[in-house]
Amino acid sequence: MEDFVNCWAVVNHNSSPGVAAVMEGIPVILTDPVRSQAHDVATTGINRIENPLMPDREAWAQRISQFHWSHEELRTGACWVHMKKWAIK
Repeated sequence: MEDFVNCWAVVNHNSSPGVAAVMEGIPVILTDPVRSQAHDVATTGINRIENPLMPDREAWAQRISQFHWSHEELRTGACWVHMKKWAIK
């Protein structure tokens, strides 16, 4: 988080700091948008560094929040209760 202080944009391959940057309102430029969870709200191409995109993050944040579960939610089965409606058809 200290690296984000006074940060203009984050150039990221496809790892978690890209997601964290978007959550903090910092534009992200991805070099591997196919594998990044931030691809929906990021810019691709370093040529956009002076004018990176910063789209609305609300729908993305709601969707991505479904991907992260606490150890307690995994241990108690809360995650499975939520996910099984999509896993078993």
